[in-house]
Amino acid sequence: MGFCGSMPNAMSVKHGVLHNTCFVDVLNMIPHILLVLICVFIITVWNHSVIGKIKVTTWVHFQGHNIRWILTLTLIFLNIVQIAEGVISDSHDPDSVNYHTFVPQCIAALATIVSIVYYHNVEMWNSPKFLLVLMIYWPSASVLKILKAISLYKNNLTIEYLKPWLLWIAISIYLTMFFVELNLLRIQRYSFFKNARLLKPPPDLEHTKYVHSYVNFLSKAVYWWVTDLMVDGFRHTLDQERLGHLPYSEKASVQYKKLMAAFEEEKFQASQQNRPPSLTKSYLKAFWKMLLLAGIFRLCGDLCSFVGPVCIEYIIDYAYDVSSTDYQPSYNSSSSLLFPYVTLGEFVWNGYILSVIIFLASILQHSFFQNHHFIVIREGIRLRSAIQSLVYDKSLKLSTLVMSCGTTTVGQIMNHMTIDATFLMHLFFFIHYIWAMPLMVILGLLFLYLKLGVSAVIGGMVVVLCGPLMYGMGVVLSKLQKRVLVFTDRRIKQVNELVHGMKVIKLLAWEDVFAKSIEKTRALEIRLLFPIMCIRGLIGFIGMAAPTIGAIITFSLYSYLGDHPLTAGRALSTLALFNLLSFPLSLLTIFSSSLANAMVSNKRLVPFLTALEMTDTEKLGRRTQSIAVETSDNELVKLDSSVFIDGEDGIPLTNLRTNMSCAGSMSSVASRTPTHSRQNSGASLLDALDNKRLSLNQNASYECLDVKPNTMIRKTSAPVISTVDSDQHVRHRHHSTVVSTAVSTDGGVEDGDDVTVIELRIVVEISKGSFSWDVSTKEPVLTDIDVKIAAGKLVLIVGPVGSGKSSLLAAMLGEMITVSGCVEWARNINIALVSQRPWLMNASVRNNILFGKKFSYKRYRKVLAMCALYQDLEMFPAGDLTEIGEKGINLSGGQKQRVAIARAMYSGADTILLDDPFSALDAHVGNHVFEEAILKHLIRKKKTVVLVTHQLQYLTQANDVIVMKDCAISFHGKVNQLKKYDLELYESWRKAVKDVKAFEIRNKDSDLEHTRSKSVTGEISFERERPHTLQSNMSLPGHAAHRTVSQMSVMTEASNEDGGSSDDGQTSKLMPSPSITTKKVSTEHGRLVETEHKETGAVALPIYLRFLRSCTIPLCLVTILLHIINQSLLVASNFSLSMWSSDSSAFDRNLSGNRWNSSSQFDNGPYLTMYTSLAFSAIVLALIATIILYYTTLHGSAHLFKAMLHKILKVSPRFFEKNPSGRILNRFSADVIAVDQRLSSNIEVLLRCGLNAVEAIIVNSITTPYFLIAALPLIVLYYCLQRFFRSSSRELQRLDSVTKSPIFSLFSETLNGLQTIRAFRVQTDFKRRIFAAIDKNVMPFLYLHTTNRWLGVRLDYLGCFLVFFSAVCSLSAGALGHTNPAFIGLCITYALLISNQLNWIVRTSADIELNMNAVERMEEYIELPQEENTHEDGKITVTDDWPDHGSIEFHNVCLAYDADLEPVLNHATFSINGGEKIGLCGRTGSGKSSLALSLFRMLELTCGEIYIDDKNIHRVDLSTLRSRLAIIPQDPFLFSGSVRHNMDPTYQVDDDQLWAALGVVQMKEVIENLEGQLDFTVSEGGDNFSVGQKQLLCLARAFLRDSKIIILDEATASIDMSTDKKLQEVVMDSAFKNKTILTIAHRVTTILNYDRILVLDYGNIVEFDSPQTLLDTPKSYFSTLIKEASK
Repeated sequence: MGFCGSMPNAMSVKHGVLHNTCFVDVLNMIPHILLVLICVFIITVWNHSVIGKIKVTTWVHFQGHNIRWILTLTLIFLNIVQIAEGVISDSHDPDSVNYHTFVPQCIAALATIVSIVYYHNVEMWNSPKFLLVLMIYWPSASVLKILKAISLYKNNLTIEYLKPWLLWIAISIYLTMFFVELNLLRIQRYSFFKNARLLKPPPDLEHTKYVHSYVNFLSKAVYWWVTDLMVDGFRHTLDQERLGHLPYSEKASVQYKKLMAAFEEEKFQASQQNRPPSLTKSYLKAFWKMLLLAGIFRLCGDLCSFVGPVCIEYIIDYAYDVSSTDYQPSYNSSSSLLFPYVTLGEFVWNGYILSVIIFLASILQHSFFQNHHFIVIREGIRLRSAIQSLVYDKSLKLSTLVMSCGTTTVGQIMNHMTIDATFLMHLFFFIHYIWAMPLMVILGLLFLYLKLGVSAVIGGMVVVLCGPLMYGMGVVLSKLQKRVLVFTDRRIKQVNELVHGMKVIKLLAWEDVFAKSIEKTRALEIRLLFPIMCIRGLIGFIGMAAPTIGAIITFSLYSYLGDHPLTAGRALSTLALFNLLSFPLSLLTIFSSSLANAMVSNKRLVPFLTALEMTDTEKLGRRTQSIAVETSDNELVKLDSSVFIDGEDGIPLTNLRTNMSCAGSMSSVASRTPTHSRQNSGASLLDALDNKRLSLNQNASYECLDVKPNTMIRKTSAPVISTVDSDQHVRHRHHSTVVSTAVSTDGGVEDGDDVTVIELRIVVEISKGSFSWDVSTKEPVLTDIDVKIAAGKLVLIVGPVGSGKSSLLAAMLGEMITVSGCVEWARNINIALVSQRPWLMNASVRNNILFGKKFSYKRYRKVLAMCALYQDLEMFPAGDLTEIGEKGINLSGGQKQRVAIARAMYSGADTILLDDPFSALDAHVGNHVFEEAILKHLIRKKKTVVLVTHQLQYLTQANDVIVMKDCAISFHGKVNQLKKYDLELYESWRKAVKDVKAFEIRNKDSDLEHTRSKSVTGEISFERERPHTLQSNMSLPGHAAHRTVSQMSVMTEASNEDGGSSDDGQTSKLMPSPSITTKKVSTEHGRLVETEHKETGAVALPIYLRFLRSCTIPLCLVTILLHIINQSLLVASNFSLSMWSSDSSAFDRNLSGNRWNSSSQFDNGPYLTMYTSLAFSAIVLALIATIILYYTTLHGSAHLFKAMLHKILKVSPRFFEKNPSGRILNRFSADVIAVDQRLSSNIEVLLRCGLNAVEAIIVNSITTPYFLIAALPLIVLYYCLQRFFRSSSRELQRLDSVTKSPIFSLFSETLNGLQTIRAFRVQTDFKRRIFAAIDKNVMPFLYLHTTNRWLGVRLDYLGCFLVFFSAVCSLSAGALGHTNPAFIGLCITYALLISNQLNWIVRTSADIELNMNAVERMEEYIELPQEENTHEDGKITVTDDWPDHGSIEFHNVCLAYDADLEPVLNHATFSINGGEKIGLCGRTGSGKSSLALSLFRMLELTCGEIYIDDKNIHRVDLSTLRSRLAIIPQDPFLFSGSVRHNMDPTYQVDDDQLWAALGVVQMKEVIENLEGQLDFTVSEGGDNFSVGQKQLLCLARAFLRDSKIIILDEATASIDMSTDKKLQEVVMDSAFKNKTILTIAHRVTTILNYDRILVLDYGNIVEFDSPQTLLDTPKSYFSTLIKEASK
C-alpha cells in the first residue's frame, strides 16, 4: 500500500509526467504546504512579539474584504466536495487505499483556512505588505491546478466525471483571488510604489463595543464577536456601562435625519399631487437599501429550504436500492482510465452525499435566515428610533391648541411614542413575508406537481385559497385593532390623569371612583381584545391546518388519479413539502397582525405628524425699526427711521418721516423713560442738551441707530433729530435725554417742543389680531388685538379671571391660531417665560435654573439673591443640588414659582414674559422679587418685561398697562390716562387704595409711620414703600413716569417729569449670604427620584406561579393537556401515512415481480380512513386548545392589571414624588400591552414548537436508537447554550425595560412644559436629551436581538447536525435492514423541523422571559406597601355625621415627608374650636401646606396625635377620614371629562346643587355660556380653562362636600380681588358660620377678619392668636410679615 495505490504503474512516468496523476497531485501539494509553514511562522512570531500581545481595536477592512471571504468559504466548500469525491473514487478500488485522491485536497483545504486566518491577522495589524505571501501563493497554486487539469485530459477524463468540474472551478477561484490581491496592491500601493496608502481604522471603534460593522465577514455572519459580551454577561451582571456607547450609525439623531428628510420630501410631493402624505413611502425610502439586502438573504434562504424535502425521496429510494438483495454498486471501469474516478451522477445520487447536501444546504439556509433576521430587526430598531424622534420633534412644534382642544391628548402622543413606534418596528421584522410567503407557496406547489401531479396541485390549492381567507381575517383584525386602540388610548389617558392628579384624588377620597372608571374602560378593551386574540388564533389554526388538509386531499385523490403507486419516497417528500408550506402560513398570524397594527399606526401617525404647528417667534415677520417721540401735550408722533451712510463724507444720515400707519414699517409706542438711575445699563437713550440741540452720549448704546457718537445728522424738510458739532460740550442729566425737534414747513424751521425719545425699537407688535384655540371652527377667543410693546419697558396686563390675559401671552408666543392680523417680533430677541403654573424639570435646583446655560458663579449667586432662594436652599437636604421631583412635587407653590423666575433671570433674555408669578408668593417675598429682580435688574438693564398680575401695588411702576375684559383689550395706555378713559374703574381702584391705607392707619406701627401716604387735593399719592397686595376688581394699572423715594401722584396727568434717584441703601432681609449654600453635602443626599428597581438573575419561579394563579391553574392544565393530545394525534397520523406508503411500495414491488396477479389493486381505503381521522382530530383539538390558551392568558392579564391599579391607588403619596410619571405609565402601557397581546402568542408558539421538537426526537429514536448517540450530546450542548445565553439575555431585557422609562418620563415632562421650552427656544437641547435617552434604550435592545442571532445561528447549526445524524443513522439502519426504509423519510422530515423548532423554542422562551419581566414589574407594583391604614390600638368607627363640630387638636405633632427626612413640622401643639376661622401664614416653605395635609394623613406622623372631634384620625379609616373633609389644594387640577364629572364624579349630586355651588364661586355665568353647560368637555389638565377659573371650580367642588372642616390652600391666589372679596364674604357668611375653615393665604388682608391666625416659621408654630392681638404686639412675627409686605 502506497501513496499512489497498489497499481503496478502507479509511480511510472514513462508515458510523461502529465500522464501520472499521482505525481501531479504531489506537485500540487507543494504551494499549499509552503503557505501553511510560512503563514504559521509569521503569525506565531507576531503574536509573541510585544506588539502582538497588545489587544487592539484598530482593525481595518482592505478593499475586496467581503469578496475574499466569500471566495475563501466557497473554496473550502469545494475542497470538502473534492475530498468526498476522492474518498468515493477510492472506494471503487477494492485493492488498496489511494491517498493521492483525497490527501492533497485535505492539504489544500488546510492551506485555504490558513490563508484566511493569515489575512485576518494582517488586517488586524493593518500591515498589507504581509499579503505579498498570498500574492505569490494564488498564481502558483493556479498553475499547478492547470497542470492537473491537463493531466486529467491526457488520461481521457471527460466531463462525465466530477473531478474535472471541481478542478476548473477551483482554478477560477484561485485566479479570482489573485486579481483581488492585484487590485488591493493597486489601490493601497503598499509595495512597489513610493507613496503607500494606509487605511485608518474607523474612529467609532474607540467609543463603542458594538463592533458588528467592523469585524470580519465570518464573525459578522455567525456573530462570533458577541461572544466576549456573552462571557462577560455569564460571569457578571450586565449593566449599561459594560455595554459601552451606541455606534454612530445606530444613533437616534442619524435615523431621525434620514426619516425626516424622506418625510419632508414626501409631504412636498403629496402637496403637489393633492393627496395626503404617506408615512410608509417615507420610511421605505429611508431604509430601503439594507431592506433590499435582507430580501436577497431571505430569497436565498427560502430556495435552500427546498433542498431537504426534495432530497428525501432520493435518499429513501437509495435506501430501498441498497437494502435490496440484488444491489450491486455500478461504476465506470473503462480500461482507458488509470483510476476508477466517480461520475457526476454516481456522486450526486449517493444517499450519504445527499445527506451531506442536506446538511450544507441547511447551514446556508439558516445562515441566510439569521442574517436576514438581523438586518430587518436592526432596521426596525432604527425605524423605531426615527419614529420616536420624529414624534418628539413634532411635539415640540405642536400647537398648544391641538392639545387643548382634545384633538391630540398626552395619552395619544404617548401611544405614538410607545405603541405606534413599536408596531412599525415589528412591521420591518416581517416585511419580507409579503413576497416570501407567496413565493414559498408557488415553489411548493411546483415541487408538489412534480412529485404527485394534478392531485398535489388540487391539494396545494387548498393552501393557496387560505391566503385570501387569512387576509380577510387580517382586515377584520385591523378594524378590531383600531377599535381596541381607542380604548387603550382612553385607558392610558385615564391612568396618566390618575398619576398626575393622585394628590387631588387622595385628598378627595376618589380612589374607588377612578378605579371603577378605569376598570370600565379596561373591560371594554378586554372585550375587544378577546375576539382579536381569537382571530389571531384562528389565523394560526388555518396556517397549521391548511397543509394538513391539503395533504389529506392530495393523498386521497392520488389513490384514484395517480398513474403510479404511492411510494414511500414520494409520500414523505410530499409531506415534508406540506410541512414546509405550514411554516410561512403559521407565521402569517404574526405577519398579518403586524401588518394590521402597522396600518393602523400609519393612519394614526400621519394626522399627528401633519397637525398644525405653532408659529415660531424666530420665523415671525420683522420690520424696519423706528423712532417714536412724545411731545409735551401728550400727542404721539410716530416717525419712521431709515439710517444710512452718506456716500461722500461717510456721515450717517437719518431720514425721519411721519407715518401713522402700522402697515409700512415697524413702529414704536411712545412712552416715558423711567428716570431712576440707569448707569451702566447700556440704554439706547440720548442725553438732553441745552439750546434745544442734541448730542449723542458716548456712554449710551448706538446699536439701534447704528450711528457713531458725536456725528452730525443732516436736516431735511421732514421732522429731524439734530446734533451739535463734535466739539460741543456734552451735558449729562442722570442719563436721561431731552430731544429738541423742529417740524419745518415750506422750508422754514418752526419752534420745536421738548420731547422725550423713548425706545428705538418695538419688541413685539400685534396688529388687528384675532386668535382662536379651536382648530375646526377658528372661532376667535381674542378679538381686535392691537398691541405694541417697546423695548426696555415694564408692561402690566391685568383683568378679571378668564378675561384672556394668559391667552394674550400665548398669542404673542405663537401658541394660538391666528384668525386674522399678524404678530411680529423684533429680530434677535431672546425670550424667557414664567408660566402661571410653573414648569420644572425632574433635575436639581441648579440645573432647573441654569436650563442648559453655562454655569457662572457670580451670575448664579445674584439670581438666587434676587429670587429670595437662599433661605430655601438652606432648608434643602443638598442645597441647590437637591433634586426636584416631577412637576416640582416636592416644592411648595412659592418655591416652584421662584425657581421658575430664577430660570428666566439667569437666561439673560431680552424679553421676559411673566404670567401671574406673584400669586403664589407671600407678599413680602413677592415685593422682594419685584424690587430686586424686575425693577433693579431687568428694567435697569433695559430688559422688556410683560407681567400678568392681579397685584395693584406693582402698577405704580409700570410704563404701560393693558386691561383685558371679555377676551379683548379694553384699555391700553398709561395709568394717568385711566381717569379720562373710565372714571368708574378709576374710582374703584382709588377705593381699594383707601381700604389699604385705612388698614395701615388702624395698625399704628412706628416702623411703618415713615411710609404713610399723604393726600394731595383729591388725589391719592404713593411712596416708594408701597402697601401690600393692592388690587381692584379689574386689576387696573397705575402709571409711573418716575420711580424715586419722593412722593408722586400717579393720577395727576401734569406730573410727567421728576428728579431724584432711587434709594438702594436698604438691604433686604432676603439678600444672600456669601455662598450659594452653606451645606457640604453630596448629590446623593439630595436625590429624590429613586433609581428604577431592576431584578437580577432569572425571573423567579414565584413570578411564573403568580401568573399561573392569575390565569387560574385548572385552565392552564387543560390548555397543556389539549396541546399534548393534539401533537400526539399529528404524530400518529404521520406514522399511519408512513405505513400506508410503505405497504403500497411493497405491494407494487410484489406486483411487478408476479406477472400473474397484475390485475389486482392495492386497497387504500383503511389507510386513508385512519390517516384522515387522526389528522382531522388533531386539527379540531388545535383550534380548541388555542382559543382556551388565549382566553386563559387574557384572564390573567386582566387580573394583574386590576390588582396593580388598586395597589397604586393605595400607596403613599411619597411614592409619586420618588417615581416619575413616565416610569409608572410604562407599567400601565408597555408592560400591560406585552402581557395582553404578546405573552399569549409566545406561550402558544413555545408549546407547539417544544412538543414538535420532543416528538421529532422520539420518532427518530424509535426508528433508529443509534440516533440518541448523537442526539443526547447535542441536547446537552443545546441546554448549556441556552443557559449560557439566558444569563445575558435576561439582563439585557431588564436593561431594555428600565431604559424605556426615562424616555417616557422626559416625553411626559416635555409635553407638560412645551410652552416654556419653546419660549426659551431650547428645543434643540431637549431633542439632544431625547436622542440620548433613546440611544441609551437602543443599546441593550440592539444587543438583545444581536445575542438572539448569536444563539440562533448556533442552535440552527446544532439542528443541522441533528438532521445530518438523523439522515445518516436512519439511512444506515435502512441499508442494513434494521428498519423500514419508509421511516427514514419520516425521520428526516421531523429532523428538518427540529432546527426551526429549537430556534423558535429559545427565541420564544426568551420572549416569554422578556414578557414575564413585564409581569415581574407589574408584580413589583402589586407588592408595593400601602398607606398605613391600621393603628396599634385598632380602628374606631365614626358616625355618619362625623365630624359634627369641626374641632381640631394637635398634640406634640411631628411631621415628615419620609422616615429618613427631617421633620417639616416640629412638636406642634394647639387646638381649634369647632366653627373657628383660622388663617395660616408664614413665609414660603414654613410648613403651612404640610400642616393642612396632615389632617388628611398625607404625611408621615413621626410623633404625636391629631384629633378631630375627639377622634384620633389615625384610628379612623383613611377613606372615611378624607371623604369627611374638604380641601382646595394649592395647585388646581381638573380631569378630562365634563364639568359635572369634575365636580361630582359619583354623579350623586343633582343639578340644582351643582349650579348653586357654581354660583357661590362666581362661575355660574361662565358655565352657562359654554356649549353643553354642565356637560361641557374639560380638556386634559383643564387646559381650556384659565388657572383662576380652575381654582374656582376646585372651590365649588369643595363646597359641594358640605364638610364641617374646609381647608383653603391658597385657593384664591390666581383670582382677582373682586371675586376674592365675594368668596371671602361667602366664607364668613352664616352658611359657613358653623364650619371650621383653615385658610392658607399669601394675601394677608384676606385673613385679617378671621378668628385667629396661626403663624409658622421653619416648621415651628411661633404665634397663634387673634389678628388684632398680634398686630398690637409690635415685635410679633405677624406684624413683621405685615411690615415686610407693606414695603
